[in-house]
Amino acid sequence: GADRYENVAHIWGPDGEHYAHSKTHIFPAERGWYTQEGDKMAVFQLPFAKVGFNICYEAEIPECAATLAEQGAELILTPSATFTEQGFWRVRHCCHARCIENQIYLVHCCLGGNPGGPLPGCWARSSILSPCDVVWKNPQGIIAEAHVNQEDVISGEINLDVLYENRLGGAATTFKDRRRKAGIYNIWPSHIK
Repeated sequence: GADRYENVAHIWGPDGEHYAHSKTHIFPAERGWYTQEGDKMAVFQLPFAKVGFNICYEAEIPECAATLAEQGAELILTPSATFTEQGFWRVRHCCHARCIENQIYLVHCCLGGNPGGPLPGCWARSSILSPCDVVWKNPQGIIAEAHVNQEDVISGEINLDVLYENRLGGAATTFKDRRRKAGIYNIWPSHIK
């Protein structure tokens, strides 16, 4: 309603279809802004991939990306706003960990500059990330990367065939192996109660 504030990411497909995601895990500072948490993690089909959102802090919660990957996500879009360089790297390193754990692509789209109002300046370096394996040209798993703290446009190619081949036979088959051993995780269910 009108008295509910949410952190929502939006995307429109080429035919005008609209998809939105309300952030499910609010960063501690957002609580002071009366931001409410969403309660859904959904994947939607775009012409080029099955896509889901992790908004900023959600990238730091491994279950958020894993939930999307288990629903078939091949690409996770991660808009973020971080006020310090340390905050940026925390989100960025977690984004890359989610790529490796779930063997997915991820677009980390950073807010930069000074948004105004109560928000301080943001530290930014947007990127397109992949898992780290020999089938991708960059050994660091970076398909494309923006300049630091500059308005920039980046583009890169994602290949879903390579992604699925890597899930089955790459050097590290983390997505398959996590599923293979899913039964043992029930021993410590406290984090999923």
